Amino acid sequence: MVPAMARFLCLTTIVLVICFVVKTRQGEWGGGGMLELDDRSHRLPFDTVGVNAFAVPLALLLGWMFKGVWAVIGFFLFRTPVHELGHSILAWLRGCWSFPFPWAFSFYDPEPSMLVTAIVGLSIGYGLWQAWAERAHSALALFSALAAGWVCCAFVLTKAQWEPLFIYAGCAGEIVLSTLVILAFYHRLPGLRWDFLRYPLMAAAAFTLAGAVSYWASVQPDPETMILWGDKLSQSRDHENDFVRLVQDWRWTPRQLADRSLLLGKVCLGMVLAYYARFLWVAFSRKPDDSGAAA
Repeated sequence: MVPAMARFLCLTTIVLVICFVVKTRQGEWGGGGMLELDDRSHRLPFDTVGVNAFAVPLALLLGWMFKGVWAVIGFFLFRTPVHELGHSILAWLRGCWSFPFPWAFSFYDPEPSMLVTAIVGLSIGYGLWQAWAERAHSALALFSALAAGWVCCAFVLTKAQWEPLFIYAGCAGEIVLSTLVILAFYHRLPGLRWDFLRYPLMAAAAFTLAGAVSYWASVQPDPETMILWGDKLSQSRDHENDFVRLVQDWRWTPRQLADRSLLLGKVCLGMVLAYYARFLWVAFSRKPDDSGAAA
């Protein structure tokens, strides 16, 4: 039942995404409203240096200050959707049917499918070709990373090697996908009203990233008990919890889990800071008649 539902939902989503991409590139969608695609008369500016310079640092600072509040408010607004999407991305790279329910769980078929493997490979190849043709260096780096992940997950890793990574991908998704949303803040993305949507999405992603790094730093003294707020990982009966499954079923130690997550958070935070520094350098070295967001 679950594999069949995952296949149905995936195929439906693929058709909708293809229709969306085609119509967006042809400029056929419009008609007013916050999601209008073709009327640029009232778009928010991308090139306000002061706003772009302070938005990300301020969001990260506020995310660190109000991490406790965001842990509750942001759980359903942003954290759970990117958590489930992280699981599904690893399943797709493996060639498995998967569909992430944003506020619940991810459907997936544990057995790889040649059709899914082909669809994912062709999609990544198309993204690489487009990025190369448009000289979009950031997109080229992203699709190159996806291509490497696809090769590893689909053709190199065994099921026993991939499955713990799939379980951990939810936690990793909260960190990595949040980072990608923050980096996208400085790009002009096609479709929808990214000039507006980039602000709330970047804020949610910054709050999530700051909260994740702070959380994994806070559990360092005693990961065994602090990851589950007093419940010992190695003895917990919450077998639906990803961390419990990694420790009890896949023999990750609580220390490994905490250290790897904190390292991932630091690397992603470093990427944000490096990207932000690059934006400042480009913005303040640009000639007065130059225009456009950082590439």
